[in-house]
Amino acid sequence: RFEYPGTIKWDNYSKNTYSRVRVEYEGELGTKIYDIKELNVSEFKLKDIGVARVSVLSYLIAGHEEILSSYTTMDDKVSYLIYGGGNGSVEDPYQITNEEHLQNVRYNMNSNYILGSDVSLFANASPEQRPQYSDGMVINGIGVEFTGVFDGNNKTIKNINYTDIYASEMAFIHTVAQEGVIKDLTLTIMGSNINATNFAGVAIYNYGTISNVKVNAATASNITYHQRNATRVAGIVTYNHGTIDGAVNTASFINNADLTKTNYIAGIATENYGTIIRSGNSGALSGMIVGGVVAINENLVTTSYNTGSLQAISKVSGEQPIVGGISASNQNAEDGSTIAQVTNCYVIISSITISTVNTSSMFGVAGGIVGAVYGTTVKPIENSYVVITTANAVTTTNSSFGVVLGNATVLYTTNAEFNYNAYLLLNGGSYQTHGQDNSIYLAEQLPTKDALVTKYTTNANLKDIYKVDEGNLNNGYPVFK
Repeated sequence: RFEYPGTIKWDNYSKNTYSRVRVEYEGELGTKIYDIKELNVSEFKLKDIGVARVSVLSYLIAGHEEILSSYTTMDDKVSYLIYGGGNGSVEDPYQITNEEHLQNVRYNMNSNYILGSDVSLFANASPEQRPQYSDGMVINGIGVEFTGVFDGNNKTIKNINYTDIYASEMAFIHTVAQEGVIKDLTLTIMGSNINATNFAGVAIYNYGTISNVKVNAATASNITYHQRNATRVAGIVTYNHGTIDGAVNTASFINNADLTKTNYIAGIATENYGTIIRSGNSGALSGMIVGGVVAINENLVTTSYNTGSLQAISKVSGEQPIVGGISASNQNAEDGSTIAQVTNCYVIISSITISTVNTSSMFGVAGGIVGAVYGTTVKPIENSYVVITTANAVTTTNSSFGVVLGNATVLYTTNAEFNYNAYLLLNGGSYQTHGQDNSIYLAEQLPTKDALVTKYTTNANLKDIYKVDEGNLNNGYPVFK
């Protein structure tokens, strides 16, 4: 008989009744046999051997032979024992409807899954009772890449709590392989004084595709991290080598104000070596190297935005704080295989703080779009706009701020249209477009909101990128088509 979830039991064991019960199960290494007679047990749990599909065969004694007992034979392999249904194929993915189903994804990291309903974890459970207790991952698969498809089906996994979890890395899942996909999923997370070296709402490494994924805070409180221990904190991914498309972070990640070590904080990815497209951040972020979308960018960020407040503070001499509304730092790959670029982006600035105790001239660097650019070959910032909402929205101490770019080791080439970049000072103020050289102009200053809307929705080079949302999304400022 079968007992949900994932246990097979047999009663009244007797050699006169049957000679053995054998379980055949399929895993990554093919079909295996679990012989009950040899082990002299009366039950086993599928999770103990990590299976998803099983057949149970009972054998009877007939003379000198063992014959298959038809009345206990299961011709169809069963999957509902550790999932809610399905067989893991593209056509019939395993169904996940509760926390246990979710944890069992680790047994088949190459299969396909779909959320059949919202799944709520027990946020107030003791740390030992949470799925992320053992290794920091909700889906415990460190050392095994996820190569399947995890379809969130526009459902939510709620109350992922990282408080009092002690692991070097924490995320929903550790690594998404090149062929792996996580899509159409919302995660709500919480955490106080997170200690992980690497933390991300979705994955530590992404080599595949993460699309239409959203990370929200489960409560109104900020998610705080231990600044001395945390090196990389991101709303979606710490290291992106693949594609992030349509990801949104609304959670706020705030350090514990003990700013004694360089760290990298970003709304989407701390380090980008792939492509980030149609993604954005609205959460408040604080650290030392802070990017609204990405902290270190070595490839492409496009059609993305930031509306969250950003803060970079260094209290240690020699540690340089950097802030970028989209990217804190653009730098090309060491082997020259990629040239960092930010294009078709917008930033709404309500608060940027850049501060350092280092008193050397303009040591800290902040830019409305990009904080700093490094390299002898660069691509210009293009088709982007910045809105500064108040006259005192930007606070600098021993630091420089540029509406578009904070600093660059080489001069950006601009044309008469300033590469179709523009900015609006909604309530006055005076800023230069390039933080450390007011003779370099990287954007056109527009006088009013109406002028900005008109430019970005009618200009031949911009109208196919931007529109004004009828539902007043982004307070009437242009958004992406």
